[in-house]
Amino acid sequence: EIYQCDWSSDVCSSDLAECNGAAGEVNQSAPQQIDQITVLKSAVCFPDGNAVVFQYRMQLSVPGNQVNLNLIKPNMISTWCTDPQLTPMLKLFNIQYNYTDQQGKFIGRIDISTRDCR
Repeated sequence: EIYQCDWSSDVCSSDLAECNGAAGEVNQSAPQQIDQITVLKSAVCFPDGNAVVFQYRMQLSVPGNQVNLNLIKPNMISTWCTDPQLTPMLKLFNIQYNYTDQQGKFIGRIDISTRDCR
């Protein structure tokens, strides 16, 4: 089931406000080193696409076109679909991870929605 919002409704407006609040918290601590090669740069909420977008920079030892983001997607899906703190947000918004290299060149993206949960 895909959750669609009418953004003029109070419920969805409060959902967007909550999303923006969470994104604001992420952005206050950004840039944030996630692991040896990944830095979280920012988070943004987009009401028109019901999406939360996380921007990451990867410090790579190989060209970006050699990075297979599909290798990390199953773990990310599992986390979003099972973590009691994340699942409510996933029910309201699609999650998008955008990755760039050190020079800002786009590497790829991972999209997660409730359809990915099994």
